[in-house]
Amino acid sequence: MQSDIPSDIYASISKKECDVFHKGIFSYSVEIGELIIVRNELEEVSYRVYPNKFIKSSIRWISSCVAEYKVLEVKDEFFNADFVKKLYSSKSYLHITEVFIDGYSYKLSDSKLPEVYYGKAKFYKKPLGTQ
Repeated sequence: MQSDIPSDIYASISKKECDVFHKGIFSYSVEIGELIIVRNELEEVSYRVYPNKFIKSSIRWISSCVAEYKVLEVKDEFFNADFVKKLYSSKSYLHITEVFIDGYSYKLSDSKLPEVYYGKAKFYKKPLGTQ
């Protein structure tokens, strides 16, 4: 099976560099605004509005720089019922493609959605609840 990402893209990323992002609080910007991610070893919560609008997912690190997500709970009326149903029945994959001193670049894909997203997540430095 051929991957759509060149294998050498990960060659310069060491295991230790990606492991830093397995736990912590991060943020990234999307069309709907800034999302805050709270991640521990077993789950991740992406907040659109902290603390009451979120998507909670289990997380399993397949390798140091690749994680698999399964949605556990959606508490955000922004997303329509069809989209939420697809989220519950799919798996998402996070590929850390590059690391920086303040965060990482990523590729995010989903088994049930055709879109592939690219972006940069940064360490979230503000106290939670002060967006």
